[in-house]
Amino acid sequence: MCGPTGSTFWLGLSIFAILFLSVLASLINSGYPYAGEWFEAKAQPGEHLEPLDEQRAVVVANLWKTVGIYAGVGVLSGLMVCLHKVRGNL
Repeated sequence: MCGPTGSTFWLGLSIFAILFLSVLASLINSGYPYAGEWFEAKAQPGEHLEPLDEQRAVVVANLWKTVGIYAGVGVLSGLMVCLHKVRGNL
């Protein structure tokens, strides 16, 4: 990430990840039937069945945390890209 190519790569990756994970979190949160198909109401014999809404809430919260991490990496990468442009390396 320190070089001009690496910082540009991480900036692009962060932008893609932020967009993709934000859309995925929004779709799962709204109950879109084809996103989050793995949420099934199945319990093993003798176990408590966790409601689907609670499962979705945990997944959506974790997706938004991941978006925040990628946003931080994107800001850091953007600053590094600007630094390389000022230095004339990019």
